[in-house]
Amino acid sequence: MVDLFKLKNHQQMVLPVGVILIYLSMVIASNWAEHREEGLIITGYYLHIPFLMIIPLLMLVIVIIRNFFKNTVCYPWRCWISMGYYLGEIVYESS
Repeated sequence: MVDLFKLKNHQQMVLPVGVILIYLSMVIASNWAEHREEGLIITGYYLHIPFLMIIPLLMLVIVIIRNFFKNTVCYPWRCWISMGYYLGEIVYESS
């Protein structure tokens, strides 16, 4: 956030962010029972399903579509190894 607001020191952000977090924590759930209800029921639908299922499936579809239009041999189940992401570089296998 320091880079976003072009500040020289991160300590200038500690107090405003802390105040915002305390305010939002009291607005979202005023007691422990309400906090647990939101955590178990509400966030399961709005956070866990999208982050654990929808976003990875969309990324898989994007990889398949991108590789369909390239002249590379990169199948989705071995794309990480063949593209060299484990080395931090992209290396395509030619067909």
